[in-house]
Amino acid sequence: NTQLSGLYKSGDIYCSQCEAEGFRRITYYCDRPDVMATFESVRIEADAESYPVLLSNGNLIEEGQREDLDGRKRHFKVWSDPFPKPSYLFALVAGELG
Repeated sequence: NTQLSGLYKSGDIYCSQCEAEGFRRITYYCDRPDVMATFESVRIEADAESYPVLLSNGNLIEEGQREDLDGRKRHFKVWSDPFPKPSYLFALVAGELG
């Protein structure tokens, strides 16, 4: 994704830019401001070493770790945002931020 819209990678960090019509680059969705939804269970999973920070909208409700088939450590976080909002306000970031 070279348009910096939807879900894209900038350097070593995955980011989302959903305004104004970027969410439809992530998944099919009626991407209009009058269509409101709650994002109650957003699960992000990634390599723990390469992407130590996993962020999305709302409150962290679950997190954990596991190993993949090659023995590499992975981790996940589940975020819940119960407040209705248009899709252009959805956010996701994964990477080394510090």
